[in-house]
Amino acid sequence: MRHQGQTKIANHYMSMLFLILCEFGLFSYIKPEKFINFL
Repeated sequence: MRHQGQTKIANHYMSMLFLILCEFGLFSYIKPEKFINFL
């Protein structure tokens, strides 16, 4: 049971890292200047 809990925590951190990387990737892909011009 303990191992199952550890994997759950690991999966949670992995998904968090994935979301953060996706956000940074989007921000680097869409340049801030382009975003401001779009607005």
